[in-house]
Amino acid sequence: MTATDGGSLEPKILQRIDLPKEAHRFAVTLFIDEEGFASYKIEPKILDEISCIPEALNKTSLQIPFISFFDSSTVICAYKEGKGYQFLDSWGGKFI
Repeated sequence: MTATDGGSLEPKILQRIDLPKEAHRFAVTLFIDEEGFASYKIEPKILDEISCIPEALNKTSLQIPFISFFDSSTVICAYKEGKGYQFLDSWGGKFI
């Protein structure tokens, strides 16, 4: 979180925020109280459209790798004998 004071345009780092790794998107809400102090709330969002990909692929007869592009991210599902389609962990699993 950064801020500037009234006399300078140079941003000042107030706090570094580590985002959770298990999310597709985040809803970030910034609050400013009456005295000008900032706080925030971060809500991780998981997209059902991404989470359900392996299940949908397992209903097909395909056994080839599957790459899905969404926003500025991708996920890859690979077919594993006896297990069906699974997110490729070496590509970040389902959260990249």
